Amino acid sequence: MKQLTIYCSDELNEAVTQVLRHHDLDGFIHVPELYGNRIRPKGSLEQDVTWTASAFVSFPEKEKLDAVVKELEAFANRCRVKPCLRIVVSPVDYVF
Repeated sequence: MKQLTIYCSDELNEAVTQVLRHHDLDGFIHVPELYGNRIRPKGSLEQDVTWTASAFVSFPEKEKLDAVVKELEAFANRCRVKPCLRIVVSPVDYVF
């Protein structure tokens, strides 16, 4: 089993939702408002880059996972706000 986590800027919120629904991923969690900033290595230049994002989490079957990732790749780096879209696929060892 794999976990699909998608972080996107506000302008991609609806597009990501549509892609998930198009591939019948009804079982997803949507956290509509996240705040964060980039973590800088010690000694780097001080420059705060804050952004608002949404997160989606799902545990799709492999076929659906691959189809969703492929379709969402088209949106990467096409936003006014960076980071625009991040897709993380992680193995799941335990589910309680």
